[in-house]
Amino acid sequence: QPHQFRHTPHLSGGFKGMRVSSGESKLVNVGLPNGPLILGENLLVLLDFSEATRECEKITLSLDTVEAVAPAFARAGAGGGGQTVQVVTRTVHARNVLSTNTMLTIPLTASPTLNTCIGSFSWSLKLHIFLLNAEGKSQDSVSWSVPLTIGGRTSELDLSPLPPSRSTQLLN
Repeated sequence: QPHQFRHTPHLSGGFKGMRVSSGESKLVNVGLPNGPLILGENLLVLLDFSEATRECEKITLSLDTVEAVAPAFARAGAGGGGQTVQVVTRTVHARNVLSTNTMLTIPLTASPTLNTCIGSFSWSLKLHIFLLNAEGKSQDSVSWSVPLTIGGRTSELDLSPLPPSRSTQLLN
């Protein structure tokens, strides 16, 4: 039986929120900074378990990239037959968490979000949630992800320091 996820806004003050649910079970509320992020910025992920109706054993949080090439520009498949879509997925950060907030840094040298007729480069935040049953034993796991928009710096020659991230400003 596939898991159903509802995304319900519930935060304010510079953060957008999503409620992650599986069926009728509330798992965790996730808060992320509003708007696009920039390379080199810290991404603050707020995890709120106060409304959870199922207990989590752990959550693996990862910042992933996906690079895809459009079919018209893809190489011929193995054996020379047909074209194949080329997709590469990479995990930039991965961390096991059960705390209320976690900070991930978007690498300054990474590529920003990009979408062209030739291909695309996209980012996502992924949660893999390990659940406990009523007896407190590992039972099930679910995955959830949300796309992120990551912008680049305005100029490759701009070597000035980055301003404090919005996540850091919100914590102060």
